[in-house]
Amino acid sequence: MSKKTDVAKEAQREIRAEIMASTIPEELKVLYLMANATELMSTQAFIRLKRVFARHGYTINENELLTGINQYCRFIKMATHHFFERIDPQIQNATFFAGRYEDETTGNVAAYDGFNGDTSEICRLVLLYVDRTARNNDGFAKVFKTLRQMPSSGLLKDEDIAKYKMKDFK
Repeated sequence: MSKKTDVAKEAQREIRAEIMASTIPEELKVLYLMANATELMSTQAFIRLKRVFARHGYTINENELLTGINQYCRFIKMATHHFFERIDPQIQNATFFAGRYEDETTGNVAAYDGFNGDTSEICRLVLLYVDRTARNNDGFAKVFKTLRQMPSSGLLKDEDIAKYKMKDFK
């Protein structure tokens, strides 16, 4: 092996070690949870929307008056395609297939179900938060105060979370 290849491999190991020692993997997990939650909520909203139109005798794909809905449907289909082509495999590899060896026929169902349970919690949390704090300037402060009073699990640092304050957003 060339010296350049050895240096590159060592740099790669150092990069991976630094990333693994940081909170970046947990922040990425939250990103995947939010993507999964967005897909779940989008699918549910779309199904509900189609049902309302169907109850009134409209088939979304066949009505010229519903071009906005038709365009929305196309975008949802595109987003769903990209989600299942690019994001869902990452989720499955990090949960169901994590640590799986090629000769195994079963995956880690508990990890996959746990991730999807976390996804549902994110959906419920966001919906509850919006419902309870919309048009209520004190509501968000109460929610954040309650959450801050709970002990940290140590997955993320306060500065990781604080960077998402609007005034501090970078």
